Amino acid sequence: MRRTFLVLLTFCLWLPLVGADRDKSAPLEPSAFFIDEVWGKVGELSCLKCHNFSGEAKDSGFILQETILLEGAKLQSTHADNFKAFAKMARKRKAGQQSRLLLK
Repeated sequence: MRRTFLVLLTFCLWLPLVGADRDKSAPLEPSAFFIDEVWGKVGELSCLKCHNFSGEAKDSGFILQETILLEGAKLQSTHADNFKAFAKMARKRKAGQQSRLLLK
């Protein structure tokens, strides 16, 4: 649990540094950090269990897609979609509260 929290905290702190907290027309691309540390260690192992098209959290607005069997352009596209979902969720905050990702 502590490791999950640290990875998500690092991700939430890293996003503003790359400009994910600003609404820009140029899309952000998932980096090796996101793919290896956030997606590989937390997203795919924990979040994906419920946050998929048929999971318990399918109505949450935080929907992720499996990448385990994908290759090439489809894998890159799915990583980009998952990154966008994480970035969107990391931006959502109520005044005076921490990121919704960290609340989980």
